[in-house]
Parts: sequence; structure tokens; C-alpha cells
Amino acid sequence: MKKNKPVRFKESVGIDIGTHSVKIVHLKKLHDGFNLLNYEVRPTVPQGVEYTLSDLRPERFAPVIVEMMKTLKISPKSIKHLVSSIGGDNTSIKQIKTIFLPDEELESALFFEAKKHIPISGSDMVLDYQVLSVEEKTNNMNILLSATSKEVLNEHTGILSTAGLNPHIVDIDSLAVANSFIMNAFAEEGVYVLLNVGAHRTNMVIWGPEAKFFA
Repeated sequence: MKKNKPVRFKESVGIDIGTHSVKIVHLKKLHDGFNLLNYEVRPTVPQGVEYTLSDLRPERFAPVIVEMMKTLKISPKSIKHLVSSIGGDNTSIKQIKTIFLPDEELESALFFEAKKHIPISGSDMVLDYQVLSVEEKTNNMNILLSATSKEVLNEHTGILSTAGLNPHIVDIDSLAVANSFIMNAFAEEGVYVLLNVGAHRTNMVIWGPEAKFFA
């Protein structure tokens, strides 16, 4: 999950591994935003081969990514900042409210709290969080939890590793959409509805400067 830290990298590569296609973008950080250096989109199933969702095993994706990197003339070893995301039934995000806790107590407390709200086995859960706000009157904390299973995360990072890539940031799909929007300058107030429409699932984020809601 994005942690509101200064962006220190000069170039970044983003990979979206979808059921229908794989997308790669190569970005350069500028003073006031990003410059798109190159991009590539390829189907997960070669042309002429019947598309069957059940046939999309993890080992199918790495060779596609390798060929795309060659086309883009990007050496995997040269990538200093690789961003990707995961989604599906075994990923979840949830906004909760809790009493104020210092940083050294918060993470362990949230792991137990997450078991109440997120339908993933506690022993198999990989959890991250972000403090959205602290209420002045009550001192309660509004926190965004994101979680996945070790199996999903290991499968995803395994695909990238097989392609010779070292994962740096692995986001949840909905958060990746929100972070992409937030990092682009905008001045208007109000509420924004962000949709990520995929071949087999759609994510929706309702976002505003004063309040965020992820669904």
C-alpha cells in the first residue's frame, strides 16, 4: 500500500497482469509529474489459441512478460522501481475505526482487528495498512486495511521472479487505481468515482479530498 512518502526514483516500470492481457508501462519521474517513455500490451493467450480462463496457469505469464521486456528494450536488472498489483477473491480492503494507538502498538493490534473484518484465514493473511485520519474530537483513528493470502502474494511474486524481475511494490488493484489518480494533480473539490473495468472483474473506488471509500 502506498505510504505517502516522497518519490525518490527516476524511472519506474508498472506491470498489470490481467486474465485477458498483460500491460507494461515505463515512466520517468519529472519535477511536476511523469513522462510516459514506452508501453506494451499483449494478450495472455497467443493469437489463434482458444481463450479458456481455467487454462491461465501462473507459468503462462512469465514468458509473455520476458518477451514484452525485450520489445521495450528494458533490462530487468536495470529496474530500480517495479510496481504491480493483485486482485481477486483472496484480496480485500476494509476501512475501520479504532482508538488511537502509538505506532509500536498499532500493527499488532490491527492484525487481530483485521480477522474480524477480512475473510482471509488469520494464519495465511498478509496485512498492510494506512492511517487515513485522526478525529480531533474523539482521537479515534480511521484506518484502511488491505490484505491478501500468502498463496496469492507468493504466486504473483513468483511470476515476476521467473521473468527475472524483483518486485518492489505490490498493491491491491483498487488501491493502485486510487494511487494513480491521486498522484496526478487536480484542484477540484467533490467526490470522484474511479472504475477499473477488467475482463472478469471490476473495482470501484469513491474518492474525495476529505473522505475515501473503497469497494
